[in-house]
Amino acid sequence: MRNYLRCVAAVIFLAVSAYLVSGFVQSEERPDTETARLMRITDSLDAEGQVLCDAEYVTAPFGTVYYTVSEGRWVSGGTVVAVERSKADDYYAHRGISSCVKAPCAGYFSKKLGEGAPKNAVGRVISGGWRFVTALGDTESLRVGQRLELTVFDKYPAVIEAIDGKKVTVRCKTGLSAVLGMNRLKARLCLADLEGLRVPEKAIHSDDSGDFVYVLQAGMVKRAPVEVIYKKSDLCLVKSSELCDGMEVIAK
Repeated sequence: MRNYLRCVAAVIFLAVSAYLVSGFVQSEERPDTETARLMRITDSLDAEGQVLCDAEYVTAPFGTVYYTVSEGRWVSGGTVVAVERSKADDYYAHRGISSCVKAPCAGYFSKKLGEGAPKNAVGRVISGGWRFVTALGDTESLRVGQRLELTVFDKYPAVIEAIDGKKVTVRCKTGLSAVLGMNRLKARLCLADLEGLRVPEKAIHSDDSGDFVYVLQAGMVKRAPVEVIYKKSDLCLVKSSELCDGMEVIAK
């Protein structure tokens, strides 16, 4: 009887020991994970800067002129925008005069010359897009060619054209009429407005096929391809057809 009890005790001891060892091993082998979470981010900043427009100067061979078009009016190339002041009556009487100043191209006419105008300039024809030049405190996360949204009175699609130290030049192809006559303005730069899955940056791996993460599902490790759509500081957003909100991502 005593031998039987000793055997039972030994079996129980071995079973408990095996269970504890197994649990210890499993806890040691289980990788660190973090939960992928769906989130939306809006990364924007307010800035003040200079407005530069694409323009051609209108020049006149005489001293004083009479303008035949108003400020900010759209003109076609070849439109008479000014005449010699002493010949204004002849112009409006439809008598042919040679002292006319014509627009060199189509665009918005402005009497405001800006910096660097030639001495005989009497106006500008502004066409194409415009640039917003500003100084920003942090430009490390920006890149030339990066697309963004510029808000002045409305929202306009834009692109970063140049970065020189802290000076950033943003180019817009629309919204020209809203900034005519402005030398400086305040604007909001929206660098990102995205929705994606937040994962640890250290969880992102790369090979010839692209970026991917390892996902832990039912104790099994699975590879899930991802596309990194936003990364700044310790924030990393991805999108993937094989990664969902709540999945456990291996964080190494």
